[in-house]
Amino acid sequence: MNYLEVCQRSAELGSMSAKKVTEGLLHVIGGHISEFEMEYPCHSPTEKRWFIVRVNRFLWGDDVRVIISHQNISELRQSQIEVQTSKERIQSVLDNIPNAVLTVTQEGMIETCNPAAARIFGYSMETLSQLSITDLMTYPHDDLDRFFSLVDRSGYELYGKRADQSQFPMYFTLNRMTLKREILYIVNIQDITRIQQMQAEIIEKEQIRITL
Repeated sequence: MNYLEVCQRSAELGSMSAKKVTEGLLHVIGGHISEFEMEYPCHSPTEKRWFIVRVNRFLWGDDVRVIISHQNISELRQSQIEVQTSKERIQSVLDNIPNAVLTVTQEGMIETCNPAAARIFGYSMETLSQLSITDLMTYPHDDLDRFFSLVDRSGYELYGKRADQSQFPMYFTLNRMTLKREILYIVNIQDITRIQQMQAEIIEKEQIRITL
């Protein structure tokens, strides 16, 4: 079997992968490059498969020889796809939930935030990710040590501080996690302004009813 002819025939039938392999193989044979490597899909009716083809050139006496190898990387590629899909699902959830979710470093710097966090605090996501978490807190939790004292406890009702310096009530939880040997903190914040307003209205109506 002539491997080059097989690739050329496949290329003529419209296979872009075969066309690229043919070009790479000819470049190696011609001495323009010493090696060629390419990942390509080769799916069957029952499974998805990916391979890496490698072409290496060497001299055998006065003759040019090439070694062509194909490595099945389907398991690795499928794992990468699953990880990426998982990341996209998680990001989709974070992008659409109404609560603010932030990751914070040990130094108190905001590392990531979701759109709800930007909306609640009145910053752009880019600006928010350059702030310290204490910039969003009010006394006494605008002190970093006091802030971290809340870690892994039940939720708290605290007051947050928006970009315009106005304050608002929020339900706040803080959890610690280790990711690749790095300690991060996950902050989850719910703006409870409307909830407190509704509670106040209910109390006021009940007081009026009792008075009457």
